[in-house]
Amino acid sequence: MKNQTYRMTMLFDFYGELLTERQKEFFDLYYNEDLSLAEIAENAGISRQCLFQDMDDETWDRFFAVNVNGAKNTIQAVLPHMLSEKAGCIVNLSSIWGLRGASCEVAYAATKAALVGLTRSLALELAPSHIRVNAVAPGCIETDMVRMLGPETRDLLIEETPLGRLGTPEDIAHAVAFLASDKASFLTGQILTADGGFTV
Repeated sequence: MKNQTYRMTMLFDFYGELLTERQKEFFDLYYNEDLSLAEIAENAGISRQCLFQDMDDETWDRFFAVNVNGAKNTIQAVLPHMLSEKAGCIVNLSSIWGLRGASCEVAYAATKAALVGLTRSLALELAPSHIRVNAVAPGCIETDMVRMLGPETRDLLIEETPLGRLGTPEDIAHAVAFLASDKASFLTGQILTADGGFTV
């Protein structure tokens, strides 16, 4: 409970008035009503799957506001300190769908592809200041959202993953930690795919 309160406080402190009333409602459902992300998404009618021709501007803009502008705003918030120190490391979270594309998830895939471009371009721009910029591209991860797809889809994803299992949030955390560590001090502009061989 302490960690949840801390994370929630950080989110509110960072985003402040940028959170809409609807977003605050979702936070309340997750942290206070103990609903899973899948339950919240189902109740709210949130889905990233639709045909491109059926996607409205509001949905398209929301994907870019969260996935691309969110990364931009976060990086710009910490960059002055990194530039003054002439040191730093940025790790973005992309997705395998940003690398290979995804039918019926065009907006999501487009935003994750944009993060790949952002990562590689920033890596070149910030290298003279000794700031490294990389990204992790997760594959199919064992989350509430995947479980919401149903057992048949989950089993199919496992079958299509050469390592024979879905990834875990810990797998992605380890990848991020590696890129942020001194062991990756000569890596910049790289997209680390953590997908159990899914895209091979």
